[in-house]
Amino acid sequence: MDKVSDIPLTRGKIRTYNFEKIKLHIYENNDFTEKINVILEKNGEAIIIDTPIFVDNIRELEKYITTRNLKIVGKILSCHAGASFLPHVPVYTTRKSYNFSVNGEGRKILDEHVMLFGDEVDADAGKNIVFLNEGEEIEIAGIEMRIIKGGEMFDIEIPEMKAVHTHTLCHNSHSVMFNPKSAKSLAGRLTKYLEAGYEVFMSSHHSFEGPEKVRESIAYFNSLSELSSKYEDVASFMRAVRNRFPSYDGDYYLGITAKMFMSKKHRHHLL
Repeated sequence: MDKVSDIPLTRGKIRTYNFEKIKLHIYENNDFTEKINVILEKNGEAIIIDTPIFVDNIRELEKYITTRNLKIVGKILSCHAGASFLPHVPVYTTRKSYNFSVNGEGRKILDEHVMLFGDEVDADAGKNIVFLNEGEEIEIAGIEMRIIKGGEMFDIEIPEMKAVHTHTLCHNSHSVMFNPKSAKSLAGRLTKYLEAGYEVFMSSHHSFEGPEKVRESIAYFNSLSELSSKYEDVASFMRAVRNRFPSYDGDYYLGITAKMFMSKKHRHHLL
């Protein structure tokens, strides 16, 4: 893997990397959610994993794609919305992930963003949808991938790159988890990916990581699950997480996690 360029844009920036046959374009949205979009380009076609949700970012990334003559043939969405982004391009997702984003906890977070930012947010999930099955092997843009069950959302294995995309990692920043069971499950999946020899770990809210940083994520997610069993209120849980990870920012996300974990609904997952 060779880093090729850093391309500053008006709102965000692009970083590109060359793998043997795949070019990786990482769009850092520089938005409220610290969103990251991953474009994988191979043999004149490309796919994007998750899309921007802020209208300014949507237009900016579309302009980059047009300028670079990238032919996007698929959008793989494990969460979020942004239907106005390349609306003619089919969306690939699982029914579980789609329902999570349209009717579940993911939708509640999107609604909070709309309350804060109004028309700046595109909260529409779109209609041009192809449903995938967990465990399914697919090929889009000449890139072979496996869809892996991942709690409310799903992971994507990309063997050709020795890479995995999961919706959430943490790199000196708190991340949203919806219940302790999901945090524990993610830590377990990341451990299995390391054991299987994967070297590149991508996510929708942090730039890609190597194995060493992923081990930090594993410790973080295991700690969330552990600490959730020791506290019964939001403030105490947040204080305990901050004390264990004092250098982490992203208190907004930690607050969402704490509210989810401390609800009666999600404490039930610990029983």
